[in-house]
Amino acid sequence: MPKLKLHPTRERRIKQEIVVDVYTSDERAIGWHCYLDDKLRFPFKAKCLAVREISPLKKGEEVEVLGGARHGAGGRLHGRDVRSRAVPVTDD
Repeated sequence: MPKLKLHPTRERRIKQEIVVDVYTSDERAIGWHCYLDDKLRFPFKAKCLAVREISPLKKGEEVEVLGGARHGAGGRLHGRDVRSRAVPVTDD
């Protein structure tokens, strides 16, 4: 997945809202999951940007995301060839 350029406002928001007071990678992941569950509104359309060994999605495949981490192991989605499945939606 392409790396984003550092942006001071975004980096400040991440440090102050998402990963404040985290000490381990597990705490960082939990912070991100909680933040995304609070901010994302389901359902929404998404496109796979990169192939991952643990995901059934192909690069460029478009899906409808039905729910977040609290709804399953990563997220629930609806794609062109499946009714519904859980896939990882972050690059942990």
